[in-house]
Amino acid sequence: MAGRGKGLAEYRETLRLRATDLVVKREVGLTPLSVAADKIAITTFRCALLLDRLDHELGWAVDRSGTSGRVAEVYPAAALRQFGLTSETSYKAADAFEERTKLARGLARALGIRRLPAAVERQCRASDHALDALVSAIVARAVALNWTRPPRSSGERALAQVEGWIHFPHTQAAQDLAAGSPGPQDQDAWPTAPAERRAVRTSR
Repeated sequence: MAGRGKGLAEYRETLRLRATDLVVKREVGLTPLSVAADKIAITTFRCALLLDRLDHELGWAVDRSGTSGRVAEVYPAAALRQFGLTSETSYKAADAFEERTKLARGLARALGIRRLPAAVERQCRASDHALDALVSAIVARAVALNWTRPPRSSGERALAQVEGWIHFPHTQAAQDLAAGSPGPQDQDAWPTAPAERRAVRTSR
């Protein structure tokens, strides 16, 4: 029976959130919007259509887990959190120009880049969509270099093939992405909770 052996709150959470969402909540300290019961649902419908068209019209190999193929799911807010970049107020607000500028410049410093190109910084300052696109591209590179958290257990891998999987970067990934250095092969080296993540960052 669905929910058997679970408390009501836990049962409701597993209905609302995917396995990958629960991993992000536990290991990053953020709760993604539910693809089934929140404002992002329409975006999810569009994504499903695009993935189908990429597969059947362009012949791309689409792996919902993002561990192979040419498509990976990312969550910009989780990536920024992993890189130690947060804003006092939401950078999504239309007039949050200063917050977006601070995040863009902080991202450059985290990557070991003195400054983003002026045109890129202007776009990020003007639009949260541009900043999210930049972060998503950086995480896509992290996926290619094995610097993101994949589904590890057999249960996570099985669910990821059906539900999808959010790839978020290792806390120490930024400093190695620009150099193209591969990520750790030992997944046990990953921080598994926000408190551990902070400890890793402060010890660097």
